[in-house]
Amino acid sequence: MLQNNREKEFQSQLVQQEKSSEIQMLKDRLALNESKIQSQGREIASLRTRNVELEGDVERLRRNLTSEKFERERAVQELRRHNINPPIPTMEYSSYPGYNRSFTARA
Repeated sequence: MLQNNREKEFQSQLVQQEKSSEIQMLKDRLALNESKIQSQGREIASLRTRNVELEGDVERLRRNLTSEKFERERAVQELRRHNINPPIPTMEYSSYPGYNRSFTARA
């Protein structure tokens, strides 16, 4: 009976050690996942900031392009008014290689 009680006590300690080990492993995984979440949160904030910067760049470039198109057309009209053929091809931008229609469609 004493041997039987010792065996039960030993098994109980083994189970307790296994459970303690499992709990510690889960705590470690939780800490790692929380760290990853914080890191990803910082990355998201950084990417959002970069996105805002790039959207500002797009708007600035869109305005510049619009101004450039207007100035070019005005110069061509002025040359034509003086009966001078413009040295700049006046064909539409859409016929230029590499023209991105979706970019100006949003303008």
